[in-house]
Amino acid sequence: MVIYLDDLIVMAASKEKLEKDMAQIAADLKSLGLSVNWEKSKWFPQQKGEYLGLIIDTIKGIFEITPDQLARLRRELDEFLADANSAAAALPARRIAKMVGRIICWKKALPQAALVTHELFACLKGLAARWNMKLEISEQALNDLRWLRENLDSWNGRSLWVASRLVTLQLTSDASEMFWAAELVLLGQCFPLRGLLPPELWDTSSTLRELFAVRMALQEVAGLLGGFAVQIRSDSLAAVWILRKTRAGNELLWAEIRTIWEISLRYGFELSEPRWILRERNAEVDGWTRPEADTGDWSAPDSAFQLAQQTWGPISYDRFATVDNTKCSRFSSRWFSAEAEGLDAFSEDWSAVPLNWLAPPFPMVGRTLQHLCECRATGVLIFPLWQSQWWWPLLLHCLVGNWVLINPQFCRNGPSGLAEPKRNSKWGLAMALISGTARL
Repeated sequence: MVIYLDDLIVMAASKEKLEKDMAQIAADLKSLGLSVNWEKSKWFPQQKGEYLGLIIDTIKGIFEITPDQLARLRRELDEFLADANSAAAALPARRIAKMVGRIICWKKALPQAALVTHELFACLKGLAARWNMKLEISEQALNDLRWLRENLDSWNGRSLWVASRLVTLQLTSDASEMFWAAELVLLGQCFPLRGLLPPELWDTSSTLRELFAVRMALQEVAGLLGGFAVQIRSDSLAAVWILRKTRAGNELLWAEIRTIWEISLRYGFELSEPRWILRERNAEVDGWTRPEADTGDWSAPDSAFQLAQQTWGPISYDRFATVDNTKCSRFSSRWFSAEAEGLDAFSEDWSAVPLNWLAPPFPMVGRTLQHLCECRATGVLIFPLWQSQWWWPLLLHCLVGNWVLINPQFCRNGPSGLAEPKRNSKWGLAMALISGTARL
């Protein structure tokens, strides 16, 4: 039961339970000498009804502002913006506070309410009790109100519970001062994401880095999320609280929240209630933000790629790359990217292109040769001169012509700050044309 002055709403898990509760309430009211306004009351169970200007729909599972109240809010926004324009963006503090209150009171059905009133509310800070004083309204505050006015109809409506089409976005960034990471689970498929934090964030608060991770992850996969509800899960209590309340005292934090909401509105997905999770349950994503041990994320020199094309012909696909180090416009990446054509190079048919660029982490050289043979494909392979490895005979079998030596010192470092070929000065590095068309 919810009571606001003399307005009551009663809810129950079933029609039968609600009928029983209503009979008891009627008896209690009568015994207390209170009368019921039967004309205004709806005494029978229903799954959609109005309460305090809201439509509560338990079939669709949403709160909505009633058409009358929505029209009233639209008129009030028009009047406020017109008065602010005629008064050179200066209005009495009481008028500003009233406008803030009129929007915030609909937060149950309008989740963007706190977002669009943040700048307007900032005008009232430090006001004390001088309610008739005229205050200047910032252009950003007015733009936010115009934004609300333009989107009022489409924004009206908020889920009462998590939608059945749920995308879970799991992320963390507090384990590293330099990297963010996230995992998107979409219809049973996992998309790992990772990126470098901008230098200006390296020494900032972990909460700001967490929110930056949310923003970057959503931005990276936004094109996949239209029509879904996205639940953000984080092991940062502060980040979850800020996302839940849509409120932050720090302007840098607020800028991230605003951008997150703008992404969701632009791409048409819903931000459902964020969830805090134990750090232990976020261990895998946490590990992705510690790339200091990931020396396999490196790239060969551009000069080697150019020489390979001059020697063996055009190379059209980079099978082991990232958006930052790919040699080709077409590439596969361990980390999800809108530009990447695939996430798992070993699940792809390499024979689909005439010539592949293959620069795998050293522990994957053997698997790379096996997959090349399975696909009966051709590629240029970068490999260490480890003649004692199990895969060396297979390499010699697939070799077409001679290999070309590469100076490891010219390899480009990955996020760990160290390229794998540079770990030991005694290791040799080479590239060669290999073909899987011959059978052992």
